Amino acid sequence: MRVLKPMHRTITRIGISFILASTAIIAVMAIPSAAQKSPSCPPIIASLLPKNGSIRGGSYNASGPMGMGSGSADLPFDHPCIKSEKYPARISIAITYYGGEMAEMLKMQGDAANEQTIQNAMDELKRSKRTPKREKLPGGEIVYVDYTTECPAEGAAGQGTVNRPPIPNVKLTGVTRTANVRLEVTLEGKISTDQAKAAVAEVFENLKRRKTAR
Repeated sequence: MRVLKPMHRTITRIGISFILASTAIIAVMAIPSAAQKSPSCPPIIASLLPKNGSIRGGSYNASGPMGMGSGSADLPFDHPCIKSEKYPARISIAITYYGGEMAEMLKMQGDAANEQTIQNAMDELKRSKRTPKREKLPGGEIVYVDYTTECPAEGAAGQGTVNRPPIPNVKLTGVTRTANVRLEVTLEGKISTDQAKAAVAEVFENLKRRKTAR
């Protein structure tokens, strides 16, 4: 016991630092930016992103028994008022891989880190003056706000007011984990709530099928 206690504290500190770093990566990548001509994304990350997305880039780095990766993709959404934007939403992921004995750290943490991420996201979403919605998806959990904005006057030109429906918007954070990988996902932009959920559920399923991120 004299040996295990200090090891537990050390492992916990390491885990927290990786979690914070992952969150920082997501925060930076959450907002859509200008398209890249030749986005580079390792297969290990690309395989987790939705198949219908346009990959914007990604990275994966391993050090000893642990690894970290991130990536993002722009998502399509068909709406009469946003024809000029083929990919008006973006999904971003960040993963932490725990190899060998370090996988025990993930087991010890359980869902504590995921719960903290969800609570932090809820606090942030409340600042938008909208009520966050928390839901479980197969393999993970999400919290989000959804709302609509008006179709701009130049949108759906010549179609009249009737054919200018409001534009759906979503801002979402999700979490999931396997025996050796913890994943956080964010999604933001002009997209229907159902399609946003479907994209995140696909990421969760991709991770489940992969089983390992090494």
